[in-house]
Amino acid sequence: MKLISRQKNSIIQVSEINLLARHPAFFVEECEKGYHHQIEEAVDLILESKNPYRVVLLAGPSSSGKTTTAHKISQEFQSRGVSAPVVSLDDFFLGMEHYPRLPDGSPDMEAVEALDLPLINSTLKQLLETGHATFPTFDFERSCRAEAVHEIALGENGVLVMEGLHAINPRLVEVLDSSNLFRIYVSTRTEYLDGETEILCPKDARLIRRMVRDHNFRNRSPLETLLAWEDVLDGEEKYIYPFRDSVDYKIDSMLDYEGCVFHHYILPMIGEMRDHPAFSGKVRQIVEILEAFDDIDYHYIPKDSLLREFIG
Repeated sequence: MKLISRQKNSIIQVSEINLLARHPAFFVEECEKGYHHQIEEAVDLILESKNPYRVVLLAGPSSSGKTTTAHKISQEFQSRGVSAPVVSLDDFFLGMEHYPRLPDGSPDMEAVEALDLPLINSTLKQLLETGHATFPTFDFERSCRAEAVHEIALGENGVLVMEGLHAINPRLVEVLDSSNLFRIYVSTRTEYLDGETEILCPKDARLIRRMVRDHNFRNRSPLETLLAWEDVLDGEEKYIYPFRDSVDYKIDSMLDYEGCVFHHYILPMIGEMRDHPAFSGKVRQIVEILEAFDDIDYHYIPKDSLLREFIG
C-alpha cells in the first residue's frame, strides 16, 4: 500500500497569503516548518517500516527543489544517527556524443536514455549487495564523464539518497529488489486563487523559480528560459508524470510566501522581454501574478531555505 501524504492545502486564497504577509517573520517560519515536517514524516516512514529500505529515489520536475530536498532528507537521517550520502543522477550522463537526438538533431538531455542506465543498475546492485560501490562524476564544462569517482559505503544501516529527473523511472532499477527502494516525488503542488480565479498555478511557480535560478547561476536570460520552457514541460510529460503516482510519498515544495518575495528577483530582469512578440503575453502574466501578492522583504528568507537553491 502506498503511503502518499499531503501536508498542505492544495488550494489557497491569495487574500489569505496577503493577510499573513503582514506578519512576515511568523509567516515565513510557519511555511518553512510545513516543508520540513514533510521531510521528517518521509524519514519516519522509512525508519519505522518493516521493509529494509536502503535507497531513497527522489524525483521531480524542473525547479521542484529536488537537490535541496535530497540534502535535507540526508540531514534528517544523519540527525537520527543514520548515514545517508546523496548522489545525483546527473553524474550518470552519457556525454554529448552519446545523447539521443531530437528531430532537429539537437541533443535530448531530458530523455532517460541520456543516462547510462546499465551503469546505474550495476552500481546500485553492487551497493546493495556489498555495502559499497564506486559512483561516477560528470564534467559539465566538457560534457563528458570525469576521471574523478565517488566512493560510497553505506555501512550496516545507511541509506543512499539518489535524486534526479528520472529517479523514479523503473528502468533505473530493473535488476534491484523493489523492497529496498523508497520512492519520493517532489514538486510544487499548491494552487493560488483570487476568489474562483487561479492566480498562480504549480507550473508557473516552477517557471518563476527557474527564471531566477537560470539568471543567477546559469548565465541565461529570462527570455532563454522561456524559449526552452515548452520543451522542458514536454519532457516532464513523457519521462516523469507516468510514474509520479507510483511513489511512496509526495512532497509539496511550494512555500506559500514565495509569491511575496519573487518581486525582488523577477521584475527587474524582465524589462527586456516586455515587447518580445512571442512572450510579451507571458511576461505580462508573470508581472500580474506577482503584483497580486503583497511584498515580503527577501531578508526574511532563512539561509537554509529551499528557495536559496534558486535565489542564492
